[in-house]
Amino acid sequence: MAFSDSWNVETDAISAAREKGNQTGASSPTSSATALLRLLGTAIGASTAVEVGTGTGVTTVSLLEGLDESGTLTTIDSNAQLHVQLKEVLSQNDVDATRLRPIAGAASEVLPRLADESYDFVLINELGGAHPGEYIEQAQRLLRSGGVLAVSSAAGKYGSAADQTNHSPEAGASREFLAEPQLREAFTASLLPLGDGLLVAVKK
Repeated sequence: MAFSDSWNVETDAISAAREKGNQTGASSPTSSATALLRLLGTAIGASTAVEVGTGTGVTTVSLLEGLDESGTLTTIDSNAQLHVQLKEVLSQNDVDATRLRPIAGAASEVLPRLADESYDFVLINELGGAHPGEYIEQAQRLLRSGGVLAVSSAAGKYGSAADQTNHSPEAGASREFLAEPQLREAFTASLLPLGDGLLVAVKK
């Protein structure tokens, strides 16, 4: 896996966002995971995407690079300062920030306000802050048929969801999410061994 991470060369914008995360101690998906996000967006011709959990912007920039040239990305995070930092990274690396729609707020409050079947791609970077099943319900509502749902760290940190003795909130949320019947009923899904588990699902 280390070889694939080194093979997947990142753009300057992604590298800058990743470095900001390293400086603050924030974790980010591997370069193989972000490359897959970009690839999926390109493969389905995505032009509209929603991201839950902006972080330092590693996945945000990856999604933007996978959208078509006129595509727009809505990124949601309760910490508005992260959006300020992200715009700095974009401007310093010649990425068009007008394609980004940052919304500060809780995902459980913001997602229900977005339009039905209006998005090609939904990325969930954090399962906290709402019942895990709500994310599946909202993704199903927001995505067009054939749209992609991706969830980073779907298996919990260090794959904690697989350890039934781990009763941490994060492990519990991951287990609940992966066990939701609606995930398999509404989507064709696969859990990939990238980072802490990258779940990729296509809406039926």
